[in-house]
Amino acid sequence: MPLQMASGKLFHSAPSSVRDLRGVLYTNLAIPKTIETAAGRLMPTCPFSSHAVVFEMKEYMEYPRVRGSIASRGIDAYLPDFAAVVSFGLNGLCTPDSDLLRRLIAGPPSPSVNALPAMFVPTTFAPHPLPYSSAQTEYFVEFVAQLMGLKRKVFRKAMRAIRKYVTGLHRLSDDLDAAYTLLVSSLEPLLEGNDPIKHRYYNFVEEHVARSFYREGAFGVISPVGRAELAQCLDHAYTLRSRYLHGSKGLPRILKYGRVSKGETVPTSVGTALTFNGLVRLLRHVISQFILRQDIVEQDPCDYSRDEPGVILAPLAPKHWVASPVNKIDAKTGRKRLFAFSSVVAENLQSSEPCGIPDMKDMLEQVHGRLGSVPQHDRLPFVVLQFLHDLVVHKEARVYESRAILRQFEEDFRQLTIETMLLMLFFKVAAPWDCDAQKETLEEYLKGRERDQGVKMDELFEAGLTLDLAECFRSEGEIEKAEALISMAVENHPGKLSLVEFERNFNPCEKIDWRGVMSLTERLDTSLPDEA
Repeated sequence: MPLQMASGKLFHSAPSSVRDLRGVLYTNLAIPKTIETAAGRLMPTCPFSSHAVVFEMKEYMEYPRVRGSIASRGIDAYLPDFAAVVSFGLNGLCTPDSDLLRRLIAGPPSPSVNALPAMFVPTTFAPHPLPYSSAQTEYFVEFVAQLMGLKRKVFRKAMRAIRKYVTGLHRLSDDLDAAYTLLVSSLEPLLEGNDPIKHRYYNFVEEHVARSFYREGAFGVISPVGRAELAQCLDHAYTLRSRYLHGSKGLPRILKYGRVSKGETVPTSVGTALTFNGLVRLLRHVISQFILRQDIVEQDPCDYSRDEPGVILAPLAPKHWVASPVNKIDAKTGRKRLFAFSSVVAENLQSSEPCGIPDMKDMLEQVHGRLGSVPQHDRLPFVVLQFLHDLVVHKEARVYESRAILRQFEEDFRQLTIETMLLMLFFKVAAPWDCDAQKETLEEYLKGRERDQGVKMDELFEAGLTLDLAECFRSEGEIEKAEALISMAVENHPGKLSLVEFERNFNPCEKIDWRGVMSLTERLDTSLPDEA
């Protein structure tokens, strides 16, 4: 939603640069002369390309012009949003995609619909350029000014509603059920409150239907919806939306027959229903009223970096943060660090170009002094992490410290947890616990890993634990359980050819070596030294 970002109202300081940008939009609206709006200007083109219009705007940038900063978002970042605003504000079609416009107004019809969208919403989808009055132009200019003047939080809600509304219109060309659902759902970004969403939806519509909707707004409309039947129509519309989302039913056939649906309402077996035509007029009115009733501000400085085109939020690779200071010592924080460290180790074990393992000595020493006063459950992941780290990163130099950790937290290492299972696996040590108890611990971890916001170990060690447990059962003669665990490893980590081949060629008489199965290129010696 970059339109507002280019205006300068969100900046914390004066703009560092300004650019004139220009692009082309395609519309079935007649644009006989330039329309100046708060977001930019629409200009007509030559009469030989009556569906093409030019959009011009000024782009203000806040960032300092230094190497690596964004110099310009480019016009393509703004065209979709402004096209949606034009479509909504002038009740026509506007898009950066000329092929989409052609399909929407000229067809051919989709086999699943067998009618052009103009059969359902004639005014919006008129095949020839739609003339409009000076009053409509003035309204559109005021509407865009109001929209651009909203506080950022409200603007984002309004734009999501407008874009969903426009997307719903576009779906009229290929899926009427999806189109109706999207149109009904276009109000949901605007809803607030703690009531069930259906009640919020009804209340919101009733609060935002102005007197003009039943008066001048209904002039010339076939079968306009009246106030007394609005509640019934909304209930029916929302029920149709819910039925489609839950896959139980589609629209009544009468709503899919365009010639019957030119009015705003039609009778159905369950009462009066809004046609596409009626739904479009109601939604445009309600969304417009919401926007026009909001307060506007000249400046609203805020952090809009997450809305930048092409910007996504993605987890930072563990190697970049695993050694950073720890502010909180608890089980979840410790497990997150331990599993992050294991993923760095796994990357080095498998990569042809190892990245190296961060030295976490400073962070762990800062934590170590506080572990004695922390409950065992919370400190155990840190204890395992410290022991594992010392024997991988400072294998020979820190054997003494590792032995001291063993003595100080000996009881912690005896606990059966996913952390201690990982430690045993890591150093090729046979786990001292019962196979069934280990299986229960592994299954508990697998069930809860996504619940814990993605706190999980690398898939190499997940598969390793599963295969190592399969070996535990195999060695005790419980072949069926071993085979079930091998299948679990394959299905939890799909696409691993080595796992699939091992499952296919599994020999119950041969020991399961998980490192061999996973085809590790061992660049780290993860065996325990004799001194430890």
